[in-house]
Amino acid sequence: VGTVVEPVSEYFSSRLTRRQRKATLTDELLSDRGFHQY
Repeated sequence: VGTVVEPVSEYFSSRLTRRQRKATLTDELLSDRGFHQY
């Protein structure tokens, strides 16, 4: 299991906030509404 890391080159406002970040990729997918529809 890995960690999602945004590159510095991305625009600041498009990055995830600490509150939006999850501990694991699995948590990210489970919290994504679009993934649940898939």
